[in-house]
Amino acid sequence: MSRDRDTYKHFAGNLSEYIYVTVTLDSNLFTAWQSGGFKGNYAAMNAQSHTVTYDPATPMQLDGITLQPGDMFYADLSFALRDTSAPINVAVHHQKIYFRQLSYDSSQQVTVYGNFTYIINIDADTQQIQPAACTSITGCASSGRQPLQRLSKSCC
Repeated sequence: MSRDRDTYKHFAGNLSEYIYVTVTLDSNLFTAWQSGGFKGNYAAMNAQSHTVTYDPATPMQLDGITLQPGDMFYADLSFALRDTSAPINVAVHHQKIYFRQLSYDSSQQVTVYGNFTYIINIDADTQQIQPAACTSITGCASSGRQPLQRLSKSCC
């Protein structure tokens, strides 16, 4: 997972001042990640609840997950405001968080198998997060549940 500011260094603002994201992994997906040694970069992990915390200050990456062709698992994303005493005085508009499923071949070349972009808006009056998941295929929806799938080499 990453955000606009990781890609476009000139963007102002820091989404990590306002929110964090909890990713709940399907039990089979969590087991696959556990088998790979819990490798990656993430803020926190809870083995009992199968959750990983993403802090937008640092890109999150879960490595060492091996999926077989046709395997499909879900990851539920929950967006939450940080516990801060200072309210958000200026609305946050159209900040993006990217959720990508990557694959590495034997020569360590990267292929993107899946990509969801979350558009984050925070209303200054209500102090509520309004996330929307967007893909080039389905458009935008408010659902946080996203599929991860290992595609067979013959399909694409």
